[in-house]
Amino acid sequence: MNTKPTQNRDPNAVKPSKQGTQSLWEVLKLICDVRMLWIFLLGFCSGYPLAVWSSVQNLWLASLDIKKSTIGLFGLLGFGYAVNWLWAPGVDHIRIPWLHRIGHWKSWLVLCLTVMAMATVCISLFVIFEPEKSFFKQSAFLSSIAFLPVYETAVLFLFAIFLFVIAWTSATLDIVTAAYRINIIKTTETRLVSLAASMEVAGWWVGFGFIAGLAFWLVEGIGWNMVYAGLALIFVLLAVTVGFGLGEPERLPREPIKRFFDLLDKTHFGALIEFFKRNGFALAILVLAFVFSFKLGEAFLGKMSIVFYENIGYTAPQIGTYSKWVGTLITVGTTIVAGFFVARFKILPTLVISGLGMSATNIMFAWIAINATKHGMPSEVLYLWTTILDGISGAIAGVAFVSFITHYTSRVHSATQYAALASLGTLGRTTLASFSGFLVEGLGDNWALFFILTSVVILPVLLLLWPIHRIMKRRGT
Repeated sequence: MNTKPTQNRDPNAVKPSKQGTQSLWEVLKLICDVRMLWIFLLGFCSGYPLAVWSSVQNLWLASLDIKKSTIGLFGLLGFGYAVNWLWAPGVDHIRIPWLHRIGHWKSWLVLCLTVMAMATVCISLFVIFEPEKSFFKQSAFLSSIAFLPVYETAVLFLFAIFLFVIAWTSATLDIVTAAYRINIIKTTETRLVSLAASMEVAGWWVGFGFIAGLAFWLVEGIGWNMVYAGLALIFVLLAVTVGFGLGEPERLPREPIKRFFDLLDKTHFGALIEFFKRNGFALAILVLAFVFSFKLGEAFLGKMSIVFYENIGYTAPQIGTYSKWVGTLITVGTTIVAGFFVARFKILPTLVISGLGMSATNIMFAWIAINATKHGMPSEVLYLWTTILDGISGAIAGVAFVSFITHYTSRVHSATQYAALASLGTLGRTTLASFSGFLVEGLGDNWALFFILTSVVILPVLLLLWPIHRIMKRRGT
């Protein structure tokens, strides 16, 4: 295979925004573009399932005194995010019977949201039980017999099955939302690339953070079963809104695919060959290495953050207020601004600055742990400032990272290439980071040391940006 970069970049490749300044009125006009609002909503749809199968699940398991290593292993359910590129060509090319009449991308969105709604209802009806209200706990006879642990293990197994359905369907939904964002922006609208990325990330954080915070606040009053019933209702409302309101972007013509090997040649192999041919072998490998490792430290922290808060003494409403609501407001506000920040100062410098910021904020989590040990109770003030700084650095990093991936995505293979790059970015989060609970236990529950280690991981990764910068500068891109 010829690995020399092509001299003329693919005209269908998504182009980065050019440096420039805009008036406040121009900025507001861009934000109020109806397409930006729909991208925000789809970002919400993308982030919301993670709140259901990750954050809310982690707090419920922690409330049952489940081991940290076991809770961490539940993260493996999200492995679908790391391999969703395998079925991304199907999303690109396969039409859903009957539903495709409302539009190709809309039909996939409605199907995914409906499936996740059904799985969440099943969790509410068949899985969740309240430890303090459980019939097994109230009965002296039943609570003493041997099959109780077997029963609880069976409940956790059933819980894992429904979470698996939500997580893997959510991974499919991510393919659709990214492809929609890429296709709804025309190749000539270079100013909107970073803004669209920021709107999607902002919506993602609202869906992930705000709803999880609401669940944490309500659980003490209405219980876990009603919380999951409410989460299922939100899935239904999203499906109805998308189905009746979302506009369908124009799709580039696809040749009909009749055989399986035809599918592989025109999608996986074709997308892979095009990616290496357009970028060259050296740059392609550097990009892939950076995408895989950039958020590894943040992923290790994220897997254990809810467990950490619960362990050192924060209540569910406190976690909901600071981590979810305050964190979401800071992240969303910063994310929208970050879209223009990236367009102004370019992608690579922004990745360096935000990467160093993420490393610094991880140290603040260690400070929370040390302070709680010293004073016998956790500090709300320190929690608040850590949440604010973590939200700012994470938001800027998120927008820059999405813009970075978008820059290397061809519009012809938008779903396949973007899904493959995004999946690579989550591979470490869903595999290596799922063993973070074992690391915490191996460190003797020394949370401070754990967070210091997560802060160090990002530093060598940032060095990969230097050769990427040199290659891009040499090509004038």
